[in-house]
Amino acid sequence: MEEAKKDLIKADKSKKTLCSCAPKWPKLEEYVKNWIIDHRKNGIAVSPKMILIEARRLAIEMSITDYAGTASWCERFMRRNGLCMCTKTTIAQRLPHEYERRL
Repeated sequence: MEEAKKDLIKADKSKKTLCSCAPKWPKLEEYVKNWIIDHRKNGIAVSPKMILIEARRLAIEMSITDYAGTASWCERFMRRNGLCMCTKTTIAQRLPHEYERRL
């Protein structure tokens, strides 16, 4: 109890602390996070729908019966793991050489 008080005193006052609860299925979340990271490394965009499908598949594989796989779970999962939806951008088309000479 005393240690928890010390942690709260040291905590940044401008941020919410100790607001998120621990995941109900930590192994499932670990596998899903690794799956997302692997896909992103390979340049594959990952949508929330893809995350839910993969999480449901893994839950069945791991014999987790009380997993519902909702959008709110996905949102909390991403917040807990520091993930965000990022869009892949490309480099714009280069201008012709003639255009650059005119400038």
